[in-house]
Amino acid sequence: YCIEVNDRQKNSMSSPIRLLMVGEDGVGKTSIGYYFSRGKSAETIEEMSGTDLWNRRMVIDRREYCIEVNDSVYRAKYDGKTIGIYHKMHGIVIVCSLVDEESIKAILDIWYPRLKDNIENIPVIIIGNKSDIEEPQNNARDKIEEISTHVPTTLMGVFYTSALTGENIDDAFIALSEAAFRHNDNTEGSFKIGPTGRKIQSNDNCGC
Repeated sequence: YCIEVNDRQKNSMSSPIRLLMVGEDGVGKTSIGYYFSRGKSAETIEEMSGTDLWNRRMVIDRREYCIEVNDSVYRAKYDGKTIGIYHKMHGIVIVCSLVDEESIKAILDIWYPRLKDNIENIPVIIIGNKSDIEEPQNNARDKIEEISTHVPTTLMGVFYTSALTGENIDDAFIALSEAAFRHNDNTEGSFKIGPTGRKIQSNDNCGC
Protein backbone atom coordinates (compact mmCIF):
# COMPACT_ATOMS: atom_id res chain seq x y z
CA TYR A 1 0.00 0.00 0.00
CA CYS A 2 1.75 3.17 -1.17
CA ILE A 3 0.97 6.70 -2.23
CA GLU A 4 3.00 8.11 -5.10
CA VAL A 5 5.90 10.42 -4.33
CA ASN A 6 7.93 12.64 -6.61
CA ASP A 7 11.13 11.56 -8.44
CA ARG A 8 13.43 13.26 -5.94
CA GLN A 9 11.89 11.35 -3.07
CA LYS A 10 12.07 8.08 -4.96
CA ASN A 11 15.74 8.59 -5.80
CA SER A 12 16.59 9.25 -2.15
CA MET A 13 15.26 5.86 -1.06
CA SER A 14 17.45 2.75 -0.86
CA SER A 15 16.56 -0.56 -2.48
CA PRO A 16 13.64 -2.36 -0.84
CA ILE A 17 14.12 -5.02 1.81
CA ARG A 18 12.00 -7.93 0.62
CA LEU A 19 10.41 -10.25 3.17
CA LEU A 20 8.25 -13.31 2.47
CA MET A 21 5.53 -14.75 4.70
CA VAL A 22 4.87 -18.49 4.34
CA GLY A 23 2.48 -20.73 6.22
CA GLU A 24 -0.72 -22.70 5.95
CA ASP A 25 -4.06 -21.31 4.85
CA GLY A 26 -6.00 -19.47 7.51
CA VAL A 27 -3.11 -18.58 9.84
CA GLY A 28 -3.57 -14.85 9.22
CA LYS A 29 -0.73 -13.91 6.86
CA THR A 30 -2.83 -11.40 4.94
CA SER A 31 -4.19 -9.86 8.14
CA ILE A 32 -0.66 -9.50 9.50
CA GLY A 33 0.51 -7.82 6.30
CA TYR A 34 -2.46 -5.47 6.38
CA TYR A 35 -1.80 -4.45 9.97
CA PHE A 36 1.92 -3.92 9.35
CA SER A 37 1.19 -1.71 6.35
CA ARG A 38 -1.79 0.24 7.67
CA GLY A 39 -1.19 0.24 11.43
CA LYS A 40 -4.69 -1.09 12.06
CA SER A 41 -6.74 -4.21 11.52
CA ALA A 42 -9.08 -4.52 8.57
CA GLU A 43 -12.73 -3.88 9.29
CA THR A 44 -13.89 -6.18 6.50
CA ILE A 45 -12.38 -9.06 4.54
CA GLU A 46 -12.96 -7.08 1.35
CA GLU A 47 -10.39 -4.51 2.46
CA MET A 48 -7.67 -7.17 2.24
CA SER A 49 -8.82 -9.02 -0.86
CA GLY A 50 -6.70 -9.00 -3.99
CA THR A 51 -3.52 -7.87 -2.23
CA ASP A 52 -0.43 -10.00 -1.64
CA LEU A 53 2.22 -7.29 -1.25
CA TRP A 54 2.38 -4.88 1.69
CA ASN A 55 4.77 -1.93 1.93
CA ARG A 56 5.94 0.32 4.72
CA ARG A 57 8.84 2.74 5.05
CA MET A 58 11.49 2.25 7.71
CA VAL A 59 14.67 4.09 8.72
CA ILE A 60 17.75 1.92 9.31
CA ASP A 61 21.14 3.51 9.97
CA ARG A 62 19.79 6.89 8.92
CA ARG A 63 18.69 5.60 5.51
CA GLU A 64 15.11 5.08 4.44
CA TYR A 65 14.09 1.68 3.17
CA CYS A 66 10.86 0.32 1.80
CA ILE A 67 9.99 -2.90 3.58
CA GLU A 68 8.15 -5.16 1.13
CA VAL A 69 6.19 -7.92 2.84
CA ASN A 70 5.07 -10.55 0.37
CA ASP A 71 2.01 -12.51 1.41
CA SER A 72 2.80 -15.92 -0.05
CA VAL A 73 0.05 -17.59 -2.04
CA TYR A 74 2.01 -20.82 -2.31
CA ARG A 75 0.65 -23.70 -0.28
CA ALA A 76 1.85 -27.26 0.15
CA LYS A 77 2.17 -27.73 -3.61
CA TYR A 78 5.79 -27.41 -4.68
CA ASP A 79 6.51 -25.72 -7.98
CA GLY A 80 9.15 -23.70 -9.82
CA LYS A 81 7.44 -20.39 -9.06
CA THR A 82 7.87 -21.05 -5.35
CA ILE A 83 11.61 -21.64 -5.74
CA GLY A 84 12.01 -18.44 -7.73
CA ILE A 85 10.39 -16.20 -5.14
CA TYR A 86 12.49 -17.59 -2.28
CA HIS A 87 15.69 -16.62 -4.05
CA LYS A 88 14.60 -12.98 -4.31
CA MET A 89 13.95 -12.52 -0.59
CA HIS A 90 16.09 -10.98 2.16
CA GLY A 91 14.13 -12.51 5.05
CA ILE A 92 11.50 -15.17 5.69
CA VAL A 93 8.55 -15.20 8.10
CA ILE A 94 7.06 -18.62 8.91
CA VAL A 95 3.54 -18.01 10.20
CA CYS A 96 1.45 -20.48 12.17
CA SER A 97 -1.71 -20.12 14.23
CA LEU A 98 -1.80 -20.53 17.99
CA VAL A 99 -5.22 -22.15 17.61
CA ASP A 100 -4.32 -24.55 14.78
CA GLU A 101 -1.99 -27.37 15.79
CA GLU A 102 -1.64 -28.58 12.20
CA SER A 103 -0.22 -25.22 11.16
CA ILE A 104 2.35 -25.53 13.95
CA LYS A 105 3.36 -29.02 12.82
CA ALA A 106 3.67 -27.71 9.26
CA ILE A 107 6.62 -25.53 10.31
CA LEU A 108 8.79 -28.62 10.59
CA ASP A 109 6.93 -30.90 8.17
CA ILE A 110 6.55 -28.49 5.23
CA TRP A 111 8.08 -25.05 5.58
CA TYR A 112 11.45 -25.73 7.15
CA PRO A 113 12.37 -28.46 4.59
CA ARG A 114 11.31 -26.16 1.77
CA LEU A 115 13.40 -23.29 3.11
CA LYS A 116 16.36 -25.56 3.76
CA ASP A 117 16.32 -26.66 0.14
CA ASN A 118 16.09 -23.18 -1.36
CA ILE A 119 17.76 -20.56 0.81
CA GLU A 120 21.08 -20.18 2.57
CA ASN A 121 21.93 -17.89 5.48
CA ILE A 122 18.78 -15.77 5.11
CA PRO A 123 17.32 -14.47 8.39
CA VAL A 124 14.14 -16.28 9.47
CA ILE A 125 11.55 -15.61 12.18
CA ILE A 126 8.56 -17.64 13.33
CA ILE A 127 5.27 -15.90 14.09
CA GLY A 128 2.60 -17.59 16.19
CA ASN A 129 -0.48 -15.58 15.28
CA LYS A 130 -3.93 -15.16 16.87
CA SER A 131 -2.70 -14.57 20.42
CA ASP A 132 -5.98 -12.78 21.10
CA ILE A 133 -7.92 -16.06 20.89
CA GLU A 134 -5.33 -18.66 21.93
CA GLU A 135 -6.19 -21.25 24.55
CA PRO A 136 -3.28 -21.55 27.02
CA GLN A 137 -4.22 -25.09 28.00
CA ASN A 138 -3.26 -26.24 24.49
CA ASN A 139 0.38 -25.31 25.15
CA ALA A 140 0.78 -23.97 21.62
CA ARG A 141 3.69 -21.73 22.60
CA ASP A 142 5.61 -24.60 24.17
CA LYS A 143 5.16 -26.62 20.98
CA ILE A 144 6.41 -23.75 18.81
CA GLU A 145 9.42 -23.19 21.07
CA GLU A 146 10.30 -26.86 20.82
CA ILE A 147 9.98 -26.83 17.04
CA SER A 148 12.11 -23.69 16.84
CA THR A 149 15.10 -25.64 18.19
CA HIS A 150 15.10 -27.72 15.00
CA VAL A 151 14.96 -24.93 12.41
CA PRO A 152 17.85 -23.02 10.78
CA THR A 153 20.68 -21.42 12.72
CA THR A 154 19.60 -18.17 11.09
CA LEU A 155 16.36 -18.22 13.07
CA MET A 156 16.18 -14.77 14.63
CA GLY A 157 13.41 -15.44 17.11
CA VAL A 158 9.78 -16.38 17.75
CA PHE A 159 7.07 -13.72 18.04
CA TYR A 160 3.49 -14.15 19.22
CA THR A 161 1.17 -11.75 17.46
CA SER A 162 -2.41 -10.67 17.00
CA ALA A 163 -3.50 -9.18 13.69
CA LEU A 164 -6.56 -7.88 15.52
CA THR A 165 -4.79 -5.88 18.24
CA GLY A 166 -1.42 -5.49 16.50
CA GLU A 167 0.46 -7.15 19.35
CA ASN A 168 4.14 -7.66 18.44
CA ILE A 169 3.61 -7.20 14.68
CA ASP A 170 5.86 -4.15 14.45
CA ASP A 171 8.45 -5.76 16.73
CA ALA A 172 8.61 -8.86 14.54
CA PHE A 173 9.10 -6.98 11.27
CA ILE A 174 11.52 -4.45 12.74
CA ALA A 175 13.66 -7.30 14.04
CA LEU A 176 13.66 -9.23 10.77
CA SER A 177 14.21 -6.12 8.62
CA GLU A 178 17.22 -5.08 10.66
CA ALA A 179 18.65 -8.60 10.58
CA ALA A 180 18.17 -8.67 6.80
CA PHE A 181 19.84 -5.27 6.52
CA ARG A 182 22.85 -6.39 8.55
CA HIS A 183 23.09 -9.62 6.58
CA ASN A 184 22.89 -7.86 3.24
CA ASP A 185 25.30 -5.12 4.34
CA ASN A 186 27.70 -7.72 5.73
CA THR A 187 28.70 -5.43 8.57
CA GLU A 188 28.27 -7.96 11.37
CA GLY A 189 29.34 -11.55 11.67
CA SER A 190 26.17 -12.81 13.35
CA PHE A 191 22.53 -11.92 13.69
CA LYS A 192 21.32 -10.77 17.09
CA ILE A 193 17.93 -9.32 17.86
CA GLY A 194 17.41 -6.93 20.73
CA PRO A 195 15.85 -3.55 21.43
CA THR A 196 16.32 -1.50 18.31
CA GLY A 197 14.97 1.95 18.99
CA ARG A 198 14.31 2.26 15.25
CA LYS A 199 11.44 4.39 14.10
CA ILE A 200 8.94 2.90 11.69
CA GLN A 201 7.40 5.72 9.73
CA SER A 202 3.95 5.94 8.28
CA ASN A 203 3.60 5.03 4.63
CA ASP A 204 2.02 8.30 3.60
CA ASN A 205 4.82 9.02 1.10
CA CYS A 206 5.99 5.50 0.37
CA GLY A 207 7.48 5.36 -3.11
CA CYS A 208 8.35 1.69 -3.34
